[in-house]
Amino acid sequence: MAMEFIGSEFSQVCASPVTENGNSNNLMASGATFGCLWVARKLKDEEGFYCPHNLDFRGRAYPMHPHLNHLSSDLCRGILEFAEGRPLGKSGLRWLKIHLASLYAGGIEKLCYDARLAFVENHIDDILDSANNPLNGNRWWLNAEDPFQCLAACINLSEALKSSSSHTVISHLPIHQLEFLHPYILSSDGSCNGLQHYAALGRDSIRTSLQVLALQREGDAVEVRKQRTAFPPNFVHSLDGSHMMMTAVACRDAGLQFAGVHDSFWTHACDVDQMNRILREKFVELYSMPILEDLLESFQKSYPALTFPPLPKRGDFNLREVLESPYFFN
Repeated sequence: MAMEFIGSEFSQVCASPVTENGNSNNLMASGATFGCLWVARKLKDEEGFYCPHNLDFRGRAYPMHPHLNHLSSDLCRGILEFAEGRPLGKSGLRWLKIHLASLYAGGIEKLCYDARLAFVENHIDDILDSANNPLNGNRWWLNAEDPFQCLAACINLSEALKSSSSHTVISHLPIHQLEFLHPYILSSDGSCNGLQHYAALGRDSIRTSLQVLALQREGDAVEVRKQRTAFPPNFVHSLDGSHMMMTAVACRDAGLQFAGVHDSFWTHACDVDQMNRILREKFVELYSMPILEDLLESFQKSYPALTFPPLPKRGDFNLREVLESPYFFN
């Protein structure tokens, strides 16, 4: 993922105190903010740069640079963009609007796509004002839950709307897709997306069946409880890490720019539809493998003196229905 920075608007905004709901907040007061902006200014004249990653013991990827990366704050995400730009296209313009509405949040991100598009259309004047005059206008963007990412989207959408050919406008903005709950246990809140992986393992169940297989060794009862509690989420984190890596490789092979953090993926607006197809296909591919069977076999080989219970019975949910679920990631 080669990245660079958005235009000069952010330099002006980030260096100035802003007032929201009557409270003055000097962004430079935060050490993390200072570190982010210091690195950004050092790199601002580069054509682009890469974010090397480390993998933890579960296979989850983390950017190595601590101050400026897409895993960090709203400000860091707001000033980063892909070094390569691509024309929006018709689908890209639609996804840019959905992305902006989701960043504004406040419940808007939980609405259907058509409702999010309608929200943007109803706030076109606010969006244009935010892009043209972020500090001295009505500062609508400051009401967003992710204000700097929202401002970046306002600027990009404003460029498209002002163009006589909005679909040909070049966009560098990463468009976010977040993993939501499995449609079989549908929720509009992505805060419990680990349930998606439990559901895929059980084909209809969100109960922590992995705990049935959690290794039980002799020792202090407290340590045993900790082990039982820790194993299922760590195993599931290894699975979402696997899903992200499979998606990243497939996107690379398809010529897409890709950024990812666990259950959050980004690509160009024009490529969101293709990335959505890829990530669904890779999810189905991953959970079509005998994951629990392999896990049980590894336990039995490693600890032949222990007796493990049989695997829990799976439901009859057809994983391929994920391929047609519009809100599986959104």
